[in-house]
Amino acid sequence: MKIKKFETQTNEQASRTSANVASHGLRLREFYRDALAVVRTEEFPSIPLWQWGWHDFLYRYAWTWFVTLTFGSAIHPEQASKRWVRWVDALQRHPSRRPKLTPVIWARGDELQARGVLHFHSLVGNVLGVPEFAGLRLWERLGGGFARIALYDRSRLGSLYIAKGGDVELSEPFWPRKV
Repeated sequence: MKIKKFETQTNEQASRTSANVASHGLRLREFYRDALAVVRTEEFPSIPLWQWGWHDFLYRYAWTWFVTLTFGSAIHPEQASKRWVRWVDALQRHPSRRPKLTPVIWARGDELQARGVLHFHSLVGNVLGVPEFAGLRLWERLGGGFARIALYDRSRLGSLYIAKGGDVELSEPFWPRKV
């Protein structure tokens, strides 16, 4: 008898049931988000919630590298950004990069060193096949400073670290141009 009743359930009843399940899922996500914010505030009081927000946004992407790039001397932020763009373009065109059809993606945080010189921390994706050493040499040539490139390890929270300076810039694939 129970099976018969289940089979004759109306479409309206089925949609109400799925709506209840969906709303329960939303409530669970809200509860989880709120509980996570409390834990983060208690366990890591020195890390602001906006920095955790950047982490939550960036964590889900498949990054290839965690990168720190410096400049040899003081540099204007606009000139630093131009050097960054030249470096990313060189990575995009690197002969060993695969897949060729997908754009290099990146998220970059700007920060001042103790000596007052700008430097970048960034996450870079879609550069599989490009050796880290090639990225280092490209930066030395195009950026005029020191580079440290490591394979991205999610457990080391690089997505949290790049936001520590407050400003994070994202590559164009995150915000496509309107035609």
